[in-house]
Amino acid sequence: MKKLLIEEIVKQFENPLSISPLKMGLSDRKIFRIEFSSGETIIGVINENIEENLAYFHFNDCLKSIGFNTPEILYKNRDNNIYFLEDLGENTVFELSKKVDKKNVLNLAVKIAEDLPIILFEMDRVINYNFCYQTEYFNSKAIEKDISLFEKYGAEIIPSNLKTTIDNLNHTILNSDICNHYCFLYRDFQQRNIMIRDHKRYYIDFQSGRKGNPWYDIASYLFSSSNILDHGSFETILKAYHSSLINYLKISFDESVYKIYQNGLIRVQQMLGRYAEYFKRTNISQKEKQFKVIKNLEQIVSYLQN
Repeated sequence: MKKLLIEEIVKQFENPLSISPLKMGLSDRKIFRIEFSSGETIIGVINENIEENLAYFHFNDCLKSIGFNTPEILYKNRDNNIYFLEDLGENTVFELSKKVDKKNVLNLAVKIAEDLPIILFEMDRVINYNFCYQTEYFNSKAIEKDISLFEKYGAEIIPSNLKTTIDNLNHTILNSDICNHYCFLYRDFQQRNIMIRDHKRYYIDFQSGRKGNPWYDIASYLFSSSNILDHGSFETILKAYHSSLINYLKISFDESVYKIYQNGLIRVQQMLGRYAEYFKRTNISQKEKQFKVIKNLEQIVSYLQN
């Protein structure tokens, strides 16, 4: 497969000086940084899931059309299984958070929170949901699938009394309006999927998007294992999010926050299920991430019970 990548590089550009694989977490995509003799670098992607690639291409175009920064697609081959992107570097919000003080991290989180409702509702106007490659809707069926993944792989790593409480809360959520479809849903909106270059925000890894509710993605951002901000900072981010959201959806702040925590419960179950399934499949531990997500789970359950 790497040989095919090299052939495409030579055909479209020149002989590469080096090709270095990049770590991609739980993804099956093969991603490489390609360097040329000039010092210029680009990103090469190999992915045999053609539907995923087509979703990425379409969503990329849509995000650009509504005014948001994404990587430029430099080339895609005829089979749509190899493509090249501009190289944005290594400066994800997660990596940046390690280098700057928490005040700057919070200020950036506020700007991202203000961006998010615009992305969700403006994308809904321009997107063709037929490109969604996993499922078109984030509905009760999709939520049940996330819960089932947690039940199968992740439930054994939490205390039994907490599991009982989660079961009761899940029942309430599955009968609530968060299963309704309001707008685009990014699905994996978190600090590793937003990059900073020249003080501009670039959004990446949006190909799992679908139609859903406007609270899941902000919950994903807040309760991500990549978020270094503590729960004391959440209200500032939530207020920024709500001030942008009400331009599209009339809802009280308190009601919106409650729905965010409900979505947070679903999101952390999905993450724990994915981490545990990945460990079982690869024997690569995600213990540090699991520990943080379990702490978030406890915080969410405490909030929803009060």
